[in-house]
Amino acid sequence: MIGIYSILPSLILLFLIAFVELAINKRRRIFNSLSVVNITFAVCYALTPMLLMVFRENIELALWMKKNPLTEKYYLIASIFSLIGYVFLVLSYLISRRVKMDSLSNFQWNKIRMDKVFILNNIFGLIGLSSLMILIIEAGGVLEYLQVGIIIRNADQAVLEYGFLTNIVTVLAYCAFLAYGLFLDSKSSRYKRINFVLFILYASTALLVLFNRAGRLSLILFFITFIIIRLLKTKKLYIKSLALIMITFYFFTVFGKRIFHYFVLDDFALPEVSLFESLQRILLDFSFPFFTLANAIKYSFFDGVPRLFIDFYIGIFNLIPNSLISKFGMDKLTTETELNTASFGGLSGIPVDFLSLGYYSFGLAGILITCIILGSSLAILEKIFANIDTNLAYIFYFRIIVFIALFIPYAGPTNLFKNNFMFIILGLCLMMLAYKKKQPIK
Repeated sequence: MIGIYSILPSLILLFLIAFVELAINKRRRIFNSLSVVNITFAVCYALTPMLLMVFRENIELALWMKKNPLTEKYYLIASIFSLIGYVFLVLSYLISRRVKMDSLSNFQWNKIRMDKVFILNNIFGLIGLSSLMILIIEAGGVLEYLQVGIIIRNADQAVLEYGFLTNIVTVLAYCAFLAYGLFLDSKSSRYKRINFVLFILYASTALLVLFNRAGRLSLILFFITFIIIRLLKTKKLYIKSLALIMITFYFFTVFGKRIFHYFVLDDFALPEVSLFESLQRILLDFSFPFFTLANAIKYSFFDGVPRLFIDFYIGIFNLIPNSLISKFGMDKLTTETELNTASFGGLSGIPVDFLSLGYYSFGLAGILITCIILGSSLAILEKIFANIDTNLAYIFYFRIIVFIALFIPYAGPTNLFKNNFMFIILGLCLMMLAYKKKQPIK
């Protein structure tokens, strides 16, 4: 029964996160990157473990979750490691924030040329639209494209000839965000109209892609991005905005799968779900990091030796289309998510979380390394976006925060690189436009 004592370190972690956010996290905005990481960390490694232990007799766990009983000591160890990792993350953030990095002040987001962003955005938009058109034609039509979402998501495994384009079309969501930012920031009414039309085009096609991928969290984040920008820009909390975010989150978390299945089952009827069932679904949706970390500790490393962060190299290699590497007699490398899923019996795709990735790589030392790197990265991000005042800059800033926050529950490098490949390239281009080296004073 020692596993139930994981409630104590989880409770300490929850109070520590609250203390850091309220007393230590000095921010210029209503929230910053550390705030979002705090929320994600609290949900995955503090609140969820506590609730799982408290209501363990009443919650119906999925079959793979029952592999290691909640009473085992490994859950207690997982909670202790989570607490230690968070302490190192915060210390790394605070130390890095005090380090002077003068070159980071060269990012002048408020002076970025809108015409260059407009051209850049539409180049990527054209690439995304062309890729989407090819996928729709190959699938046999728009409805067929939506119906075969699960197949197309695995299309790189020789299901579709152009399956690799599924990683390209994700850029349409970011094109929609940038078009929206350009619309808000444009001084000319003519450019406002143009950007508004482009925003509608990119947003509607991005929704096709999101429904095809059937990812509830991606759909939630797509909608709430437009609400969050207002909160960041005005630096004020609006009750209506927060309520809308909570309703969107609840609706898609509880009923999202049913909505996606409509295109396959042709039945849009939403099932009657009690409040307890709804809360149970939400809890279990965020429980896999805790189960994965405990399993990683119990069965240390997949093959008996540390992976030494090789999964990041595997993630880069797996970006190469299967149709190309097969010509050289090679195949895709086995990913950490596939190995993790196999360790639970191979019943469903079980992602590897941030702390588990560190543990699989180098044990407790791997967890500390990943936490230190993440903390320093957050401090650098805040320095890069220290002085921003345009909607465009706030949108890009928030989407980077989302990228980092999602890395905590979904840390598998292969999926991380595939799902965000175009965003990384687009982001680097934007940073090049914003970087203006200061001229030395003569």
